[in-house]
Amino acid sequence: MDQSPRLKLPYIAPSQALKHITHNEAVLALDVLVQPGVATSNLTVPPADPAEGDCHIVASGATGDWAGRDGAMAAFSAGAWNFFTPAEGWHVWDAGQGILLRYSASGWQVAGTGGPALDRFGIHTDADAINRLASAAEATLLTHDGAGHQLKINKAGAADTASVLFQTGWSGRAEFGLAGDDNWHVKVSPDGAAWTEAIVVDRQTGLVSIPTGLRAPGVREQIAADRAYYVDAGSGSDDNDGLVAGAGAFATIQKAVDAATALDCGIHTVTINVAAGTYNENVELSAFVGSGWIEIVGDTTAPANVVVNGNFHGTSCGKWRIRGFRIGGTSAYPLVFNGGNVAIEAGELDFAAASAANHVSVANGAYLKMIGDYAISGAPSYAHLSVSYGGIVEMYSKTVTVTADIALNRFVSVNQGTINSGSMTYELGAFSVTGIRYGVGLNGVIRTGGAGPDYFPGSSAGSAATGGQYV
Repeated sequence: MDQSPRLKLPYIAPSQALKHITHNEAVLALDVLVQPGVATSNLTVPPADPAEGDCHIVASGATGDWAGRDGAMAAFSAGAWNFFTPAEGWHVWDAGQGILLRYSASGWQVAGTGGPALDRFGIHTDADAINRLASAAEATLLTHDGAGHQLKINKAGAADTASVLFQTGWSGRAEFGLAGDDNWHVKVSPDGAAWTEAIVVDRQTGLVSIPTGLRAPGVREQIAADRAYYVDAGSGSDDNDGLVAGAGAFATIQKAVDAATALDCGIHTVTINVAAGTYNENVELSAFVGSGWIEIVGDTTAPANVVVNGNFHGTSCGKWRIRGFRIGGTSAYPLVFNGGNVAIEAGELDFAAASAANHVSVANGAYLKMIGDYAISGAPSYAHLSVSYGGIVEMYSKTVTVTADIALNRFVSVNQGTINSGSMTYELGAFSVTGIRYGVGLNGVIRTGGAGPDYFPGSSAGSAATGGQYV
């Protein structure tokens, strides 16, 4: 062996002549390789006028005196270039760029800077251009140096992301932070590609919203603006979230009603848009959180396009608007509401034939106001409108169009309730309404503003009994 195994320093052989040459060669190598530093690492052409002791790392594609020496350390001494082949793990300071270089099988790579700002830093793993700080360890500790400790993640603009991402096998599974705006987001993913938001905290109000379908038991989603749901019997599904029309809609009105009443509506209005079609269901309205309205809207221009073979009913159900339906084909009570805390507004309806009883039944403190014109295309067996036990109905300056011959017991029935009605127009055309015009009793009141006894349609006179009043 004529040289050392690691630095390749030459040995002085026994009985060697000119021993000082070999010794000086080894000293030169030590001078270059101990506490190594180079002037540059990006030159391919040797400097034109190198100084004694100049040292460089030869860049790829070198020419001239450096040709064929890519990656080697070149040291100028005694008027000539001397070359040293690096081994894996060597670290060299590049004074020209202010970086620390490390040699591996991939060649020279940046290991970091020696100044106050490191270019990249890896602990037990390689850092790269994106992940400039990298650590492979069982745990990472960030502790205080004083009273506390803050971890700061800053982004350039509101549309950028500043977040913490959790991965499995380098595939995202959960993330929280400022993701695409300045609100606080928490989201999850089954595969790293599709993401679902679980929680959003509004940056201005601090209000927490939980997207539809992700509510924890007992926690309502608090909406920050009006909301629309969609129902389509033809193309929708009750497995959808109902937030998109067509294929993204619910299939039943009841599903949309249940979704709306699960919200905390605040001051906002929720509108349930019902597409043309036939809906064979009884729709139960229930109380909800909020001071706004929930609207159920079909086709207000042509109600017959949206058929509900059933009814809309509710007890102490809060504030609802119902518009644009043909209802009651198979129901004894197309509209039936009971109890206090009921405020219903209805319009643009077509009351089809009911199998029995009344088109409209309002009782026990419930309140109904007709806010639009409507039609009657089928006859109930008892009354078109029944109000009892503290119920109140108001209807002013609307047009009621009769589109079939109607035979009923009485058009209006009031017992211990109130109807306030004025300036109504009843258009019968070629059709007839037969039956008693009204019946009011048990201290009930019908107020027509002095319209007279023939105000309501019918073929025989109305009557008032047991304290009932018709004025």
